[in-house]
Amino acid sequence: MPPAPGVDRLEIEILEISDKLVRARVSPTLNKWGRDIISKYRRAGRMNELFHRSRKAAIAWGPLRVAEFDHRLEKLDANKAWLAKTRMPARHTITYNSGFVRATLDALKLDMGYIRTYVKEHERSSVMPGVKWSNLGLDKSAWDGMLDAIRGVLELHEHNAVMTYKDRPHYAGLRARGEKLEGQVGYATETELTRCRITLYYPSDSVWAAFIPDKLAWYKKVFALVDEIGDDMRLPRIQWTSGATHGGKIFLHARDHFDEHRHFSALDGGSWESVVGNGFSPGCSWQFLPVGGYLHLPSGSMPTTAHDTAYMLYIARLMAAREGGDASFVIQGDDLNVWHDRGHWKGSELVERQDLDTELKFLLGISYSPDLDRPHILGFKYSGDRAAKAVNLRVGKQFTGSNALESDLSEREKKMWHGLYFGEFGSRTLLDAIRRVKPERYRGGAEELVMLLEELEASQTPRESDDD
Repeated sequence: MPPAPGVDRLEIEILEISDKLVRARVSPTLNKWGRDIISKYRRAGRMNELFHRSRKAAIAWGPLRVAEFDHRLEKLDANKAWLAKTRMPARHTITYNSGFVRATLDALKLDMGYIRTYVKEHERSSVMPGVKWSNLGLDKSAWDGMLDAIRGVLELHEHNAVMTYKDRPHYAGLRARGEKLEGQVGYATETELTRCRITLYYPSDSVWAAFIPDKLAWYKKVFALVDEIGDDMRLPRIQWTSGATHGGKIFLHARDHFDEHRHFSALDGGSWESVVGNGFSPGCSWQFLPVGGYLHLPSGSMPTTAHDTAYMLYIARLMAAREGGDASFVIQGDDLNVWHDRGHWKGSELVERQDLDTELKFLLGISYSPDLDRPHILGFKYSGDRAAKAVNLRVGKQFTGSNALESDLSEREKKMWHGLYFGEFGSRTLLDAIRRVKPERYRGGAEELVMLLEELEASQTPRESDDD
């Protein structure tokens, strides 16, 4: 939880901590870039927009994983009827599994040049607890052995779909969650957290990515399976795009859809990895983890984005059959964005309409309101949540006085982040920059912006602010 780009110094005092609660007092010191963002949004009467997706402090506390799973299971229990109604028919899940495995086997390659690049790009990330990607080395024979093991697992399950790994241990990591920031900005405030984000993964399932150099072709084959299944079920075909297949061009597609003056609805999949785990079962059950009577798609495995997006594509076709009319979609993971000729897409129990996202034309981290040609980020944050810069949280530890968290960003980096709140990206607009991202390297959301900014830092001079 390092200070966010608009904050130079962050004090955090732990007031209460237990298995189900973290309560803290957060005191930020804004820098000139943060103050300028607040000032301009306030003068424009747009503070409610700025607070959308805001955060006081990103805190991750291990014991909250249990409470988070309890919350997820309660939500699933309350929507059993919807889960049963929208589950893909069993014979189609088996077809999907066989096609998915075959597409993956065909995509696997031992390309040491690509592996070297992949390891370099992920050198700060962990492939398993205590082991960074960079620790794996580049010995060709070792990677060849890993590829053979992956092929063996996939070949075993290509036609034995209902076998499960129920006894295989998964690692349960966590990501920070933050309470929404509202009211006065830049002053000390209390925050209380009872939930976190869970990351489930099994190490060997994460290594697949290094052996699929042509991810674009792989994604297209996987998603084509869902379209074939939808056709067989006589569901209406839909016009849709995804970052996995179109990269940053989806933001240009979104701008064009908005320009058509059609109705827009932003929908979000709740407890989506658990919905996917049940929806694609029994066919893909060997890839899922059983907890609390439900199957869950591990959110940190290589196939996560493919399965998340594929199942949302299936749900979109079900919803199109229900709603009728003409519609266009941008689908990425658990995000479903639809432009349609009806006044209101109501969503459903676990694919919920996000009213404020809809009002602000907000999708995949970017808002197109009020200027379609200059979309921008929203959400003023006191702290970030980059794992590489996390600090350990424990009972009795305070980050105050000389122990306060200090920003290590350069003035140039802070200035670049400042521009994103106004749709500026150096000498270009954010839309012009992000539309150029190719599908092969599309990450999505804040991670995409971080990578773009790092490239800009190395190559260009950012636009000066109005105050310079």
